[in-house]
Amino acid sequence: SVIVVANTLQIGLAVDIREVPWNIVDIVFAVLFGLEMVVKIVAKRVEYFRDRWNLLDFALAWMAIVEVIILLISQGNSSMAGKLTILRILRICRLLRMLRLFHTFKELVILLLVMIESVKTLFWLLILVAL
Repeated sequence: SVIVVANTLQIGLAVDIREVPWNIVDIVFAVLFGLEMVVKIVAKRVEYFRDRWNLLDFALAWMAIVEVIILLISQGNSSMAGKLTILRILRICRLLRMLRLFHTFKELVILLLVMIESVKTLFWLLILVAL
């Protein structure tokens, strides 16, 4: 869970801070997610593929690995870099890992629902005050 949160923060920071060599950080996260996937497959075997969250993790881990490989291959090729926009868009799919946190920490779901309800209440209160 800590790695997922760190990766989400890294994705957000990469948009604002361009000076940092994010490719190195992407490689580290791809390796970590790949290792997690391999360890889970070895431990759970066929059961790993019966859990939908594991299938999501499997797809996202392979997506991160393929993205890093393509970025490493095309690093010196500036014409290919423009074609990699689809990979940057797919990087947003890694944020889907955050959904797993809501599944793991049920308190986060309760907190999120309470926040949504409070926003609804604040909206109607604002309408009432505006009248």
